[in-house]
Amino acid sequence: MTARRVTRGWTDVHAGVALCATLAAVAGLLGGLESGPMRLMVLGVAVVCVVVGLYFDAFAGVVIGLLAGAAAVVVKRYVGVWNREQFLLATAIAAGILVLGWSAGLVGTRLRELVRASEMPRAEVRPAFGSLGLLAEERARPRLDDEITRARAHKRALGVLIIHLRVTNPDLDEAARQAVRRALARLVESLLRHTDVPFALQPDEFGAILPETDQVRGWGVVGPLVEAAGRSTFTDRDSGTRRSISDCAELYAALTFLTADIADADEMIARARSSVEEQVVA
Repeated sequence: MTARRVTRGWTDVHAGVALCATLAAVAGLLGGLESGPMRLMVLGVAVVCVVVGLYFDAFAGVVIGLLAGAAAVVVKRYVGVWNREQFLLATAIAAGILVLGWSAGLVGTRLRELVRASEMPRAEVRPAFGSLGLLAEERARPRLDDEITRARAHKRALGVLIIHLRVTNPDLDEAARQAVRRALARLVESLLRHTDVPFALQPDEFGAILPETDQVRGWGVVGPLVEAAGRSTFTDRDSGTRRSISDCAELYAALTFLTADIADADEMIARARSSVEEQVVA
């Protein structure tokens, strides 16, 4: 599915735009308190500050705002309207323009990040009805290589889970088999931790990358998942009833953990697969 959803809600971009709008309005009000050419100058400086700030980042926005605020003060002195009574107004204008440049830089940075993200190719997923989706194998293996590099650099544990589904009921048609796979995919996604990365190797084989996970924690993840699979059900449209997965299929799970002799993601996944195959044959 390639159609994009419209995300409703308040985001950091909305907050930044609202802050910019508020600060611009404040700058306009302060500029309105000025007289003659200073009024237009303050408004012009505020506009230039926003436009230039959007092109750079927050730090550059601070520098731009500082220069713009200083320019406003210099112009006030140059046109001869600088006095003690004008000090508070000048200070307020300089501070407002300074923060305005900073906020404009934040918004500009975030907008460019969103544009870059929209232009990047989306990670391919294997669709699972009612679920968030599983990373495809060609996306999961590079991700696992990255996790291996990270785990070794920080001397942390790393695990890989492989789950194999074998349908044992020959009476299930292809639609029912797909329903079983979808039910298991949703189960895997819902019971994994938010740091884990689920993926699909084959239609009947799922997996998950388990960062910072040793054997104790790993089996603590697998145990509840296998137990829940035994109670999970799926809709058999042919009979119009809900059936238990455990009555129609067998589930095999294996874990492998990062060791010094494991070279890369391919070898790590292969070891977990080999353990699953031993269970299936047995």
